[in-house]
Amino acid sequence: MIGALLKKERLSQNMSQETLCHGICATSYLSKIETGAAKGTTELLGELFHVLNVTYVTDPTALETLDALYKASFTALRQTDDLPKTDPEAVALCHQLRFSPRGVDACLLCALYDPNQRASLQFNREQLTSEQNLLYAYVKCLYYRSIGEDQQATALLQTVKTTNEGWVYSILAEIYFRIGDYTAAIVEAEHGYQVCATQGNIQGMLDCAMHAGSCYANTQGSERMQYWYSIAKNINHTTKNISLNYTLEYNMGATLLMYGKAEQSIAYFLRAEVAHKHDKVDKDLLYQKMIYALLRVGRPEEAAQRMPLITVIDTPLVLLLAYMLEHPDFMHNKEYCALLEACVQTAKKRRFRGMMDFYSYFLVEAYISTKQYKKAIKHANEFKFSFDIPLFD
Repeated sequence: MIGALLKKERLSQNMSQETLCHGICATSYLSKIETGAAKGTTELLGELFHVLNVTYVTDPTALETLDALYKASFTALRQTDDLPKTDPEAVALCHQLRFSPRGVDACLLCALYDPNQRASLQFNREQLTSEQNLLYAYVKCLYYRSIGEDQQATALLQTVKTTNEGWVYSILAEIYFRIGDYTAAIVEAEHGYQVCATQGNIQGMLDCAMHAGSCYANTQGSERMQYWYSIAKNINHTTKNISLNYTLEYNMGATLLMYGKAEQSIAYFLRAEVAHKHDKVDKDLLYQKMIYALLRVGRPEEAAQRMPLITVIDTPLVLLLAYMLEHPDFMHNKEYCALLEACVQTAKKRRFRGMMDFYSYFLVEAYISTKQYKKAIKHANEFKFSFDIPLFD
């Protein structure tokens, strides 16, 4: 693969094969190097890169450092949620070693740790090792997801499922969950859980259990939801992940709220409030849902006390909550419907089907309360809701 990097650098400098290899080797041999048919000696490659004004690095210490980071990165993918911490010097070294015997690995690591490198990362995957192929798929998946191309991300990950790596299934389940393909997400999550279990990947087991539980929560599969969330709780006794306690309580509360069981959801939100010790975004989500539940059960004083705890105040849901506080009869006002419509549209822009479902249940209810029956039927059909499902008490 060093030949592909050599060719890419040559073309970027608008240099012909004849000019590059003049006095070094035959044009036909350079062509073989660039296509991978010949490897070329270290000395010859060094001469070719020298013509391109690029240093071909063969320093053993530098290559050993790269190898250690490469192995650590794979270990992290297989066992944890987080990539190993790197400093600017390590990333710079990866960039420098793009032109070395480990050039492909260096390029992959550059793109892994530097998001700006991901869009331009391109390789002939048939020439990559199975491990390199996995890392390439993961990096490009990160890029596709960053630009909202979930379909391309899933298509790419499907090509490396044969490697039977548990984390591949976990990521696929997460993407399918976000776009609302809950059936596909459940298949990937449940199978991924089994694969991770055989590999001793505890974090992967936990992720897959959480994804499965969340998917069943969105498909009225309450028993299966509780089954997978209970597995997640059991695993957490091993991982001792403090934030997971918050996530489980929050997810259960949000699910019960979506099913119209606001009173029951508040108990879970209160436990999540106690367990929560982390980032502000999650905290905002918690208080948004908790305040909504409190207002629906007629506890405006408690809701008002928590409104100042929300840090981002210009979101559609926060505007909705402020309106509900000012209008106790909100359920019968069309303004309430309009604000819920804004929440659904925001979820659509974020391409998060779970959020769209959450707001849409309440929007259909609001349409019915304000006697906008045609809108209720149209919206229910769009989101494939059934009026015979007892969503609300």
